Amino acid sequence: MTNVKPVLNPLSLKRNFSWSLLGNLVYGICQIGTLAAIAKLGTPEMLGQFTLGIAIVTPISLLFNLNLRAIQATDSQHRYQFGEFFGLRLVTNFLAWLLTLIAVFSAGYHPNTIIIVVLLASCKVIDYFSDLFYGLWQQYERLDKVAQSTILRSVLSLLLLSISLWATRDLFWATISYLGASLLTVLLYDLPTTVILVQQRFQLDRTQQAIEQLRPQFSRLKLWQLTKLSLPVGLSWMMLSLSTNVPRYVIERVLGDYELGIFSAIAYLPISGLTLVFALGQASLTRLSKYYSTGEWLAFQKLLMRLIAVVFGLGSTGLMIAILFGRVILAVTYRSEYAEQATVLVLLMIWAVIHYTAWCLDYAATAARRFHDSLKISALKLGCITIASVLFIPRYGIMGAAIALLIDSVIQLFGMSAIIWNAIQQLKQLTQSHRNDEANHSV
Repeated sequence: MTNVKPVLNPLSLKRNFSWSLLGNLVYGICQIGTLAAIAKLGTPEMLGQFTLGIAIVTPISLLFNLNLRAIQATDSQHRYQFGEFFGLRLVTNFLAWLLTLIAVFSAGYHPNTIIIVVLLASCKVIDYFSDLFYGLWQQYERLDKVAQSTILRSVLSLLLLSISLWATRDLFWATISYLGASLLTVLLYDLPTTVILVQQRFQLDRTQQAIEQLRPQFSRLKLWQLTKLSLPVGLSWMMLSLSTNVPRYVIERVLGDYELGIFSAIAYLPISGLTLVFALGQASLTRLSKYYSTGEWLAFQKLLMRLIAVVFGLGSTGLMIAILFGRVILAVTYRSEYAEQATVLVLLMIWAVIHYTAWCLDYAATAARRFHDSLKISALKLGCITIASVLFIPRYGIMGAAIALLIDSVIQLFGMSAIIWNAIQQLKQLTQSHRNDEANHSV
């Protein structure tokens, strides 16, 4: 950004985690609240339509998002400026929105579904501008600001969507309100906060100087370098998203919107636990990256093991709650017809225990910059869950979708474990080689 020495102090790992946990916890609760609001104030068909829209938009958005936030957060050498990330994000957001339109019109969906998808795609574009600011704040190790923005957007989204749906009983206006919440968050919090943080970090006298630091840049060389670096990550995240959403596509085609609404509502309970996993991962990502880049393999390994222990305990607790109280939870959160599928919830919680652990390994692979290896595992997962969904869903209904997800998570766990094992072994060898070289020089 500038040659002025930065002065903004980062938060401790403990405080960053606490803030990230709070933000992601509120986000998860509000996401469940959003589905519950549509289930209670609307119909399962509405819920199916809304979740199908998300399932269509998310993989395309993740591909063009390129996970630039992680690239920013792990850019410990500061090789790229914020403006270069901003310039690339402007280009990729437009391409993502355009490709979503082409995809949804080509697929021949009902006009109402197309409208909802377009609105959700627009919402995702706005959210990924927030994500760009989050990457900068995370690089500064100030996840308190990320959490505050997440909380504001989540609460506003739930509140405005619920009020709109209650007043109109129309999913179109509810989704418009959902979009408006994201836009308000960017304008009222994200932009002003980023300007203030840049001023503080680089001791800038005027707001205009900070704004100049944030302007998008379009250097062809830098954009191409960033694209080459981040494209494997974008492809990997797109495939990970598709792996989760392929069962939804098959359910919608084979069983219809009603069954899709039931499955999506149930699945979101274990999926919401990922918000806590993401809190841990985001809080630890910069620290893991520093450990790996400086050759501190033991510290890298210890922090990763702590993450895995926490998320395994989280998933196991959720599994026990689902076994004991699953039917009651589904009836209270949604409606009685959802409670009839309590067995699906238990199976999905088994999936969650494995899936949470695999995600910790994925964050470690990102910190170690094993992007191409992660891409291979994502491609393998996508192929396997597609086959499993086509085989099991027509035969076993939404239970078949849960089985397909379970198979997918096992493949991810073993694949990511192999990647991290190799990464740590290579880091050990490199560290030992450097020590031998230093010993030889000293002699």
